[in-house]
Amino acid sequence: RKVATMASSKPELVYFDIQGRGFPIRLAFTCGKIEFKDTRLSFPEFKKLKESGAFPFGQVPVLNLDGKQITQGDAIMRYVCSKGGLIPSDPIQALRVDEICTALNDITAPLTFTIVPHKYGMPPWPTDKKEFMAVRKNLNDKVIPNILSGVEKLVASSGFAVGGKLSMADLMIFSVATSLTAGYIDGIDKKILSPFPKLSAICKLVSEQPAVKACVKVEEEAAKARKAKK
Repeated sequence: RKVATMASSKPELVYFDIQGRGFPIRLAFTCGKIEFKDTRLSFPEFKKLKESGAFPFGQVPVLNLDGKQITQGDAIMRYVCSKGGLIPSDPIQALRVDEICTALNDITAPLTFTIVPHKYGMPPWPTDKKEFMAVRKNLNDKVIPNILSGVEKLVASSGFAVGGKLSMADLMIFSVATSLTAGYIDGIDKKILSPFPKLSAICKLVSEQPAVKACVKVEEEAAKARKAKK
């Protein structure tokens, strides 16, 4: 498979030096065999750039593409996947992929609210964390399992999520599952995916792809480097 081309210059993904919302986009670039510049910002660097007005919505990820800056992670993800052959050509299958990815956003959005409530115009959590953990418990016990149950019903009975080949849906399932089961989100059970065998199987299948292994290795090395700096 030849390396895909996207524009006259190499696209630049700008995000923090963590997985977060940048991880699925990095996966899409790598799995789609698209060369890109992976610019990783420290939080002080981001703050300085944000205050300078570098980002239209004051947030990342952004994609610098052929002289233009593209915002919004979902839009960037879909664009990269479309260029990398990770969107089914069949319109109904593509619709299913979008359906799955949109459903998964109902997991990431409330989790993001618990992490950065000020982004949504809310005050910081009380210092005793009781209210915070109560919200996380509701997400862990009800909200997230309900969404995972729905997605479990949407994916194929075996193999990849849609159409028998790797797609944006698989990358998003893997990315969200990686965050949920990593153990760094307080109040979220690392085994939250266990009741969902099809989603678990998809994550295992995705993790075995050489391009995904390469991307995960980059993330692991970045994490080690961050830890060494502390």
